[in-house]
Amino acid sequence: MVQRRLLSRYRDRTPAAMGGLDVLLHDAHAQCVESIGAIETGQGQLAATQDALGAALRLLCLLLALRFGMSAHGEAVLRSHLGVVVRDTTEQGWEETTDSALSHLLRTKLGGAGDGDTSLVQAAARAVAAPLTMPPDTVKVHKRIALLCERLSKGYKLEATPLPVAGVRATGGKTIAASGAGGM
Repeated sequence: MVQRRLLSRYRDRTPAAMGGLDVLLHDAHAQCVESIGAIETGQGQLAATQDALGAALRLLCLLLALRFGMSAHGEAVLRSHLGVVVRDTTEQGWEETTDSALSHLLRTKLGGAGDGDTSLVQAAARAVAAPLTMPPDTVKVHKRIALLCERLSKGYKLEATPLPVAGVRATGGKTIAASGAGGM
């Protein structure tokens, strides 16, 4: 509406009075300032909520580590999968990343499908195939955390399995570099 009035005024050789355009612009500016204030307040509340969630998750990890006698490395694995550093963006939120990470953890290290290397490859293929989407609620994440606690109570351990390095294979106590087919 404002643009139409301005365009018609500039095109007209004998422009008429603006007829309340200054009031309209003032009101639009006031609404923009009010909206920016609401956004800043919301961002502050989001940051406080993220901090509270991160603190609660760190406490949960500590309690689980103490309850199930985890090593420092097991606790680090748990922290990395639970996402204790909460960063929520418009593209990807804590719920999506934590749900994906817990799903991976439950499939691979805590009673997933068979061989660790095979399940890691399969999980990576599924992760590439399925993009993370915003869930409607946190019920799925809650269920995965409950399943994690249940499996830990059954005696599963969160110890790291060494990842294979490309071109290197381990045999016995030695690490051997794989040689090329047409070697020297």
